[in-house]
Amino acid sequence: MKIRKQLYADIILQHMPVGAAIYDAQDWRLLAANPCFLSYLDTFVEPRWQHGQAVGHSITELHIQVQTSDVSDIFARVAQSGQAERVESMAILTPQGTLTYWNWTLDVLRDEEGHIQYLLQTVIDVTAQVRARRAAEQQRLSTVLDQLPEGILMADAISGVISYVNPTAAHFLGMTQEQLMGMAVSRLQSFDEIEACNQPGSDGSPVPWNFFLIQALSGETIRSKETVISHADGTRLNVLISAAPLYTSNGMMSSAVLILQDITEQKSVEQQKNEFLWMANHELRTPVTIIQGFAELLVQSEHGLDEETRSALLNIIEQSEYLSGLVESMLDMTRLEQQQFQLQLAPHDLLALVMRIVESQAVTTSLHQLRFVTEGIATTDELICLIDRERMTQVLSNLLNNAMKYSPQGGTIEVGLRAMARTSRQQGSHTYQEALIWVKDQGIGIAAADIPHIFDRFYRSRVIDRSMSGFGIGLYIVKEVVTRHGGRVWVESAPGRGSTFYLWLPLKTQS
Repeated sequence: MKIRKQLYADIILQHMPVGAAIYDAQDWRLLAANPCFLSYLDTFVEPRWQHGQAVGHSITELHIQVQTSDVSDIFARVAQSGQAERVESMAILTPQGTLTYWNWTLDVLRDEEGHIQYLLQTVIDVTAQVRARRAAEQQRLSTVLDQLPEGILMADAISGVISYVNPTAAHFLGMTQEQLMGMAVSRLQSFDEIEACNQPGSDGSPVPWNFFLIQALSGETIRSKETVISHADGTRLNVLISAAPLYTSNGMMSSAVLILQDITEQKSVEQQKNEFLWMANHELRTPVTIIQGFAELLVQSEHGLDEETRSALLNIIEQSEYLSGLVESMLDMTRLEQQQFQLQLAPHDLLALVMRIVESQAVTTSLHQLRFVTEGIATTDELICLIDRERMTQVLSNLLNNAMKYSPQGGTIEVGLRAMARTSRQQGSHTYQEALIWVKDQGIGIAAADIPHIFDRFYRSRVIDRSMSGFGIGLYIVKEVVTRHGGRVWVESAPGRGSTFYLWLPLKTQS
């Protein structure tokens, strides 16, 4: 009876549609396997281990290429803990480069004394089910993506070819979906002349848009990169590109997605706005200069002026200067947007420049007391470095004007300069390599929610009284000038406790 039962068990094992194998618990050698397991094994091991040649060899010798985790790690955990492990849809790469999917179970078999003697593995090929499920998911996803106004492309992570493209993306690229589908990502650049556009630090050299998709296939995430696509008929399309890798639930990269947004109309409106601002600023500059000049001429006239007339003329001069500054700020903003903002770097004494600006601003206010402090450098020293003198004057004057404007009750305004040397004293002088400048007021302060946006173009803090003039351009220009000097700017503030603006600058000198 026992022999007959064993025979039945062997027959069942030989004909089961599930692969089963037994391993030695100590060295993980494959001791025996049913035909189903051996046929499965033949699909993902090297030819030398096929046709039953794997029996008698350790699992570590088989070099099974698993995408999610090492097979030997699973064996080690089960052999040590005695707890069975089940892995759903484990992805295994065949020697031919095809991904297959398996449900694996690894359990222990104990002897009569309870010691782990064998490891029992069962496997089921679920490749067809996984592919069918993904095909259904892809179909549902395609139905949604086909309707989007944004262009969507997806590339397979293994093959590097386009696996999906919606009609909008094909239209943007000037190609058909049939042309794009199944094409290698690296070949796409030959179809269109595609160049980088309006990217900080770009050298202007052509960069194909598919470069961003290649980056995503390498695991990078790309956000909001502007490019221009030129079509064969001469039309040009401004697009905003984002791209990212996509991962399965078990952490394996399956594909990458690229999103194209048409911003041609927005760029056109922006260009028209910039051209209008440029023209309006130039048209305003001449009459403002004439008004200011005649007012100054009248004030200096030898003919006697009554006090009321003199006060009116001085007010005209003051308002003309304010308007001239506003026009210049708007011009600077236009230059920045059109990539025409250039620094004129030359050797200047930064310490002397800051001191001069503080002295000149001090005579313009009777409500505030300006105090200049230094750290790490004496006021009699020099701090020679390459800066744009006019632009740095603009930056510091803007910060001081803001400090006075937003301290309507008066108080002390501290302007500080800290020079930091990274080399030792040589021949009686320091070589300074960086500087920190700060402007600290006792004014109304800035709310925490406003601080991340305070340097944005046209942004004004919500705690500001709307009767205070300004367009939110000044700090935007401050940040641009400091950044283009290789530095950075930030603020520390709280409502009712004043604000401190910091400028950090690397001190570059001529070689």
